[in-house]
Amino acid sequence: MSLIQILPIITSYKLTNFISAIHQINEFFHPLVMVASQEEMNLAQLPLQQRDYCAHHLIKLMKCKRDMWPNFLACKHERHDWDLCQHEDYVQRMKQYERERRLLVRQRNAEQAEAA
Repeated sequence: MSLIQILPIITSYKLTNFISAIHQINEFFHPLVMVASQEEMNLAQLPLQQRDYCAHHLIKLMKCKRDMWPNFLACKHERHDWDLCQHEDYVQRMKQYERERRLLVRQRNAEQAEAA
């Protein structure tokens, strides 16, 4: 998405909704896409709780540990990539949760103002 496509999104919002516009723009830049297929995760024997958006990094880490055994410390780059992906996924989910919470609070306040 280019700046020319983003600018109308920003300018169409009031200043109070500017942060919501920024969150929508961030969702365009960071789409959540599964890189590892179900077949790849099955072949790597990943547990169900680790089959998330960072599974492709975990598969690389597990392969590196297997190939470099007993020197698994040589896989620190792959470990860092996986940890970073997990952290970014967590931050993205928390931002989405907070945005939804703020929208619900705003909606509730508007309904209370109309009822009063």
